[in-house]
Amino acid sequence: MAGGPGVVRLSWTDTIHFIVQTCGKSLSHVYLNVNGNRGTRTSPLGARSFAWQGSTEPHPSIPFASHEKIRFSMLLAPLLLAGTGCAAGTYSWAACVPSSQLFGRTIRHTGDTGTVALTFDDGPNPAVTPALLDLLDRHSVHATFFLVGAHVRACPDLAREIAQRGHTIGNHTDTHTALPLLSRQRISDELARCDESIRSATGQAPRWMRPPYGFRSPLLDGIVRRRASVVMWSRLARDWKPQPTAPVIQRLRRVRGGDIVLLHDGDHRAPGGDRRHTVEALAHWIPRWKDAGLRMAALDEIGSIDQVRVGNSQTVEWEGRKS
Repeated sequence: MAGGPGVVRLSWTDTIHFIVQTCGKSLSHVYLNVNGNRGTRTSPLGARSFAWQGSTEPHPSIPFASHEKIRFSMLLAPLLLAGTGCAAGTYSWAACVPSSQLFGRTIRHTGDTGTVALTFDDGPNPAVTPALLDLLDRHSVHATFFLVGAHVRACPDLAREIAQRGHTIGNHTDTHTALPLLSRQRISDELARCDESIRSATGQAPRWMRPPYGFRSPLLDGIVRRRASVVMWSRLARDWKPQPTAPVIQRLRRVRGGDIVLLHDGDHRAPGGDRRHTVEALAHWIPRWKDAGLRMAALDEIGSIDQVRVGNSQTVEWEGRKS
C-alpha cells in the first residue's frame, strides 16, 4: 500500500495485520499518531508508541514506527473483505453447482418429460460393467457411459462392447482430475487423450463430455464449445463408493421424467471398483420406471440443446490437437 509524500508505505502483511485488528472499530476513518524513528521497524513484541488521534493509549498491533500521520479509510477494508468473499462464493457456485450456467451452457434435463437418461461415470469397469450391460439389454434400455481415458486403454474390449451394444459414449477426461486446477493446455490434453483412447477402442469420437466431480473451469466452455456438449445431471444416486443397495434405491425414488441421472459403474482411481449396488438398484427401478410409462434413452437418442453437433466418425481438434 503506497501513499504520497509523508505517507508510510505498508507491506501486504502490515496491511492485513492492521485490517484484522481494526475492522471491528466503529470509526469511519482512523488516524494514527506514530512516534519513533523514521523508517524504523520494531518487533511485534517490542515497545510501540502508536496512538489513536486524540488518545494517548498506544495502538497494540502495527509492527513499524514512524513520525508520520497515516489516514486509513476503514470503509474500504470491510468492502474488500466482503468483495473477496463474494467472488470466492460466486466462483465456487459456478464451478461446482450442476445448475450453474455461469461458466457456459450445460445440459441437465432431457427436454422430454417422457424420457429419463441414465448416465454412468468412471468406467469401463470389468468388475461391474458387463453385468450392467446385460441388465440394460434385458430391458431393452440404452444409456450413456462417460469413460475415463486411462480405463479405456486398460479395458479397450469392454469399451468397444459398450458401443457395440448401442450405448452412447462420452468423454470423462483422461485421468479424472479436477479441471479448475488445470491450465487451458492441460484441460485440452485431458480431453484429447480421452478422445484418442475412445476412438482407438470404438471407432467413435464422443459428442458429450462430463467434467470429473462435476467441477467446471471457466476455461472449459471455450475449449469444448466447438465440438461437444457438457452434460451435468438433475438427479444423482450418490453411489460412488461401496454401500448397501437399499440407500441407492431410496435415492432413486426421486427420479422423474426429464431427468438426467448420475450413476457410477466404475471407480475413477482404478478399474475393478465395487459398484454392484448400482446394478442391483437399477434392477429394482428399471421395470418400475417402464411400468410408469417412462422411456430410458441414451443422449444420442435425445440430441443436444443449442450445441454444435459433430458426427462420431469425424476427427475434431481440441485447441490445436487432433483427437
